[in-house]
Amino acid sequence: MPTVELSGALRAEDLASVQPGQNVVLDMSRVTFSYPSGLVAVACLGLDAADLEVVWPQDDSQQRYMSRMKLDRLLQTRHGGVPLLPQVQHRSADLYETVLFRDTGEVDGLADLIRSHADNAHIPSEWAWALEEGVWEICINAITHSEWGGGVMAAQHYQQRREIEYSVADGGIGVRASLVVVYPEIADDAGAILKAREYGATRFGQDERGAGLSETVDQVTQLGGRVVIRSGSALVTFHRAGPTTRFTNEPWHGTLVKVVLPLT
Repeated sequence: MPTVELSGALRAEDLASVQPGQNVVLDMSRVTFSYPSGLVAVACLGLDAADLEVVWPQDDSQQRYMSRMKLDRLLQTRHGGVPLLPQVQHRSADLYETVLFRDTGEVDGLADLIRSHADNAHIPSEWAWALEEGVWEICINAITHSEWGGGVMAAQHYQQRREIEYSVADGGIGVRASLVVVYPEIADDAGAILKAREYGATRFGQDERGAGLSETVDQVTQLGGRVVIRSGSALVTFHRAGPTTRFTNEPWHGTLVKVVLPLT
C-alpha cells in the first residue's frame, strides 16, 4: 500500500498523484499550513483511492482548519473508516468548505462567493461577471471529465493579504487527452494547457464553449492575480507578464485549477 507523506505547507503544486484504484495511506502528520488547492488535491487523492487510511496533522491549528473546511467529512463519504476530526462550530464567511459537486446547481455557492468579494472590492462589474463565469466554466469542465462524477472545490478569502483563492479539481482524463482528439498537433501536457487557455478552444467544437477559462485568465492576470493549471506532467502558471511552465516527475491524474485574485 503506497504511502503519501506530506509536510510543511499543503498545496497542490507539491503533491504527487497516485494511480486511481490503489489502496493509499495519506500521512499529513507533519503538515503545518494548508491552502484550498492542497485540500482539493488531497480530496482527489482520497476519492481516487480504492481504500484510504488518513493520518491527520499533529498541529492543532491544522486540525481545526481541516475540520472547518470539512475535509474529513468529504473523505468519509467515500471511505467510512476515515476518522473524523473534532468538530469546530465556528463559521466564517471567508471560508468555502471543501465540497464534492456533481451538477451545476452545487456550483452556485462558490460563484456567489467570488462575485460577492469582487463586488465588495469594487472590481468593475464586467470583470466581476467574467470571474463568475470562469467559475462556471471550470466547474462544468470538471463535471464533464471526472471519472467519479464531479469535481472538488474550496476557497478562502485572506483578509490581511486582501486576496481570494479558489481551487477546483477533478479525477478526469486530463487536459491533453480531452483536447488532442480535436487538436492533434498538441505535443505534450503543457501544450494542451496553453491550448485550453485560448479563446474558443474546446473538444466540443461549439462556438459558445471554451470562452470562460480564457476570460478568467485575462481578467485575473489583468488584476494582478494568477491562474495555475496542473494536468498530467505539466504545471502552467498564468501571470500578467505571460505564462510560465514547469514539468513534474509525478504526473497529476485529471486537472486542477487554482485562481488567486487580489482584492485591492
